[in-house]
Parts: sequence; C-alpha cells; structure tokens
Amino acid sequence: MDEFEIDLSVASSNIGVDSLVFSSSNEQRLSKGYNKNGELGGDFSQEHPPPGFRFGGYLKGFTGITWEPVDNDVVDYEDGDDEENVDADDIMLQIEEDRLLNMVKTGQATADEVAVLRKNNKLLEQLKLEQQLLKHTPKTSLSDRLAIVMRTANLLDGLCRREEALYLLQRHKKLGWGDCELCRGKLLFKMGRYEEAARIVGGVWRRFIDKNSDDGDGDDDGDGDGDGENSEYDSDFEGDETVSRQAAADAFVLSGWIAIHDDNHTLAYQVWIRGWEIMKGDEERLRKQAEKRTCWDVEAEDDESVVRQLGLFGSCAVAVGGVGLVPEIEKFQIAKSKKNKTPALALFDEGQQSELVFRTKMPLMSSEECANVLSIVGEFVENSLGGEWGTVRNSTVRTTDCAVEDIPQLRPWLRQLLKRSIFPLCAIAYPRLADGSAIIDDVTGENRLRVHDAFIVRYSAEDLSFSLPEHSDTSAISLTVSLNDSSEFTGGGTWFEALGGKRGQVVDCNVGNAVAFAGPLRHAGYPISKGVRVILVLFLYVEGFHYGPRIKEFCGAAMGGEMETGEGDAEGSSGEEGDESRKRGSGMEKGGFVVYRQTTELANMLSLEKEHNDSRCCD
Repeated sequence: MDEFEIDLSVASSNIGVDSLVFSSSNEQRLSKGYNKNGELGGDFSQEHPPPGFRFGGYLKGFTGITWEPVDNDVVDYEDGDDEENVDADDIMLQIEEDRLLNMVKTGQATADEVAVLRKNNKLLEQLKLEQQLLKHTPKTSLSDRLAIVMRTANLLDGLCRREEALYLLQRHKKLGWGDCELCRGKLLFKMGRYEEAARIVGGVWRRFIDKNSDDGDGDDDGDGDGDGENSEYDSDFEGDETVSRQAAADAFVLSGWIAIHDDNHTLAYQVWIRGWEIMKGDEERLRKQAEKRTCWDVEAEDDESVVRQLGLFGSCAVAVGGVGLVPEIEKFQIAKSKKNKTPALALFDEGQQSELVFRTKMPLMSSEECANVLSIVGEFVENSLGGEWGTVRNSTVRTTDCAVEDIPQLRPWLRQLLKRSIFPLCAIAYPRLADGSAIIDDVTGENRLRVHDAFIVRYSAEDLSFSLPEHSDTSAISLTVSLNDSSEFTGGGTWFEALGGKRGQVVDCNVGNAVAFAGPLRHAGYPISKGVRVILVLFLYVEGFHYGPRIKEFCGAAMGGEMETGEGDAEGSSGEEGDESRKRGSGMEKGGFVVYRQTTELANMLSLEKEHNDSRCCD
C-alpha cells in the first residue's frame, strides 16, 4: 500500500518531493514522468513542468500530477494589483486552515503532512509580501532590491518552485551578478542538474580570478597552463559583472562538491587547491580540503622512525615491491540475481568477475599496534574533545567518530600503513579498472590511490551508537580495519545488500584485519548488541579515474531492461544469512541515512538564507 495517501491535487499550495517518504511503488510511478495533462507517462516532472505551467501537486499515490498556470504576478514580481485583495486573502487563509484541520479529523492526511501544507501556506504569504516590497522599492536602491530578490528566490526554493526562482535570478542578476549566479548554481545543484550548476558556479570563481588575480591567465582547470581543459566549467560572461570574495569562496567550495557528486575526485581537489591559492589562505573550508593532499600524499622523512617509536608499526605490515608478504585475501562475489542492480560493478574490468568485497586472512596490524592506536585516540578524545566523542557524520542513528587528520600523532602511522599494506592490498583485490588502467600505474609504477577521508569510528551499545544505516560511500574503494578484538563486543560487521540471499550478508573480521569493498556498493554498519567496536574507515579514490559517467551509464542500461529483484536467491550464503538475527537491524531500515558532516556543511551552504540575509552589490 502507498505510504502517502493524501490527494494533493486539492491543496492550495505545493508540497515538495523533498518533504515526503516514498514507497517503492511511488518511486516507480514518479520515474515514468507525466504528460501535459498530468497523466502518468511523459517527459514532464515536478522540477520540469510544461512550458507556462508550474507544479501544483500530486494525485493520491502519485498516480497523476496537477499543473498550475504560471501567473504573471508571480513570474514578473513587479506587475499586478497592490493590497486591494488583502481582506479576501485573510478569508481564504482561514478557509484553508479549516480545510487542513478537517483533513486531519477525517483521516485524509496525517498531522505531519498537514504541517507541511501549513508551512507552505506561510511561505506563500511571505512570497506575496516580498512581491509587494519589490514593486515599491526604488529601482535606484540596488542593494535593497537584490536582498528582496534573494529572499524571494529562497521562498520559491522552499515551495519547490525552483524554475521560477531561476527565472527571477536570471532576470535580476544585474543587481548583483556574482550573488545571483551563485544562487542559480545552488538551485541547479539541488535539482540534480550538475553540468549546468558546474558551468555557472565555475563561471563565478573564474570571473573573480579575472578581476583580481595578478597573472589573469584565464586558466580554467587550475594547472596553470591556461588551456581550460575541464570544459564542464566553461562560462560566458557579459558586461562588467562583479563577484564578492565570499561568493568566490562559496563557488570554489561548491564546484569541488559538484565534482565529488559526479565521482570526479581528482577534479574536485584541483578546484579546491586552486581556490585555496586564490583566496590567499584565508578560507577555512578550502584549506581543510586542500591540505588533505599534503597530509596524505606527502611522506615525511621521519615518518617510519616516528611510527616505530610510538609502537604503531611492526612485523604485520606489508611493503610495496615485495618487501614483506601481501596477506592472502578472501573474496566475496555479488549474487547473480543482483548484478543488474549493482552499479559498483561499472568501476572495474570484466575480469573482476563480480568480486567487489574482500577480507584479509592475516592481520595488517598486530593486536599491540591496534591497542597503541586506540590509546592515542583515547588521549585525543580526552584532551581535545573534553572526553566526549564527536562525529564527522549526521545520521538517523547516533554515531561517534573522529577524523584521523585531526590527530597529529596518527598521520605518519596512516601514511605508512597506506604505503606498506593498504595500497598493495587494493591493487591486488582490484587489478584493473573499467578504463583499462590499474591502481599501480603500468608505466611509472606509481600508486594512484588517494585518501578522500579517513576516520576512526566507535560503535558502543552503552551510548546507543551501535549501527549505521544502509548507504553508499563517496569513494571508488572503501576499507575498514578492526582495531579491537571481537571478544570485546557482540554483533557488528559490514552488511552488504548485494551479497548472499535476499537479506544480504554480513562480513566481519578480527582485530588488525581489513575488509575492502567498492565504495558505491550499498552497505551498512551491522548493529552490535553488547560492548564496544572500533574501526578505521578509509574512503579512497584513484587519481585520474572519473567513474561517475560509468555509474550513470550502468544505471541507464539496467533501467532499460528488466531489473532483477533478488527475491528467492540462495547463492553466496555465508552460513550467517539464514540466522533471523542477521536481517536488517536497527539503523539499517529503508529510509535511514548517513550524511557526512562535510555534506551537511554543503547543504547549509546551498541554502539561500545567507544571501537572503546578507545580499549586497560589490565594488
């Protein structure tokens, strides 16, 4: 049965898709699109309505959609009558409130659904007020008019009327070109129109460079050669538009995240490093991203001696080039019935043979080394975090973790562990990428793996941080290393949707051992029921390997054919899968989410509230 059973076609205001929880049947209907008459099956959607119309609401069960004509008094924002209809508006608002209350009483909608409708009604009231302000603000008051335009765009965004917001910003961008273009890019990003967003946002920081840099070389890709190779960031400029320093900084940050969402990590870091250089080192968000490359890619001369002194490096480590023994690994294969809906397969050569999950059969670190790492982490939490674990993630369940880069003593340890153990392990597990290249460059012999994120995760049954919801990682390869013995906790491990039968499969390992898997593979932190489990988590990408288009191509091909459901599959059983306790646990249910704090910061930056409150023209 559909989870959302309210007939939205009778609502007087829009309710955004962002606000709703969908069942699978709803998602299937939405994917078919709608025609100009609002019937299922067509080229139009909420974000892309027919010309001259905007989204009005959905019919029950998303079986249809309503389009509303785009009124001139909404699109133009400067024409129309003034306050002569205020009394009539008050009456209509009261009628609407009575209707909403009746919907709850009669069971047509839940209180939460009505709360969304009520919120939208308030947004509509504010929208009318901003419309009146724009009409009566002198055209010579550029900064005031820009602030009104920004607030209006923010309200339209809240009503999921983003096409109108884009039109408004485009029409008034001469009030403040940089601010308006940046907001257009943010809106396009929210709408999933990444290529357009990249072009516009890239244009903002390029204009800033043209106006403020000493060399003025017009370099588009940040490599100093001026060739502008990364054409997705091309932008046309007209007139003498200006960009504030803050808008340029936001544009650099957002450009990088657009590249991350397109699974092009190499480009993202090029943009962030370029931004860090242009901003002269006074932009914290860019500094944090740019310095990751120095932190993890550049080995210090004394790294090995420091690590040995701290007791973090011993006989278990493996070295590149055959110095030491690369541990034997256990392979886990994607179930045949789930291959058609496993986009992670698109990252690798066919020779990978659907083997996307690996577990070491011998430890990368001894128990003593792991204990020493935990001791350093404990000191950091006590001395720097006041004894309370923080988090780099936001989730539907409680999570506790800390970034390795924030703990100076662990930086040389991880650099050595990567070089001697983890990078060779990944090169063996994933010998050939989909583009024919390898993790270890065939010509130079250099390692191409890079760290995007590294953090220590703590699962505790006591403080209820015992699991992590189902999700995918922003990485080509992810890897976990267990830092404490399995006797110290009950449960745990990483659950993979594509392994085993219809309930998936949990893969765990003992202290010092590692589990590596393709980042886009759906997985979850399986709940522990007792004790504390601590792991090292790494998100890795391959330098120069842009895999986003391959994921999209795979998904498009899979949607064009019959998608396997995996129901009744009995392959790849680990012996654990038949246990009822191995079903989806707390935090693994559909609808759970994991958002890393960097992504939350991005979402906050995407809000137009900042421009709403602090818009101005810049000299």
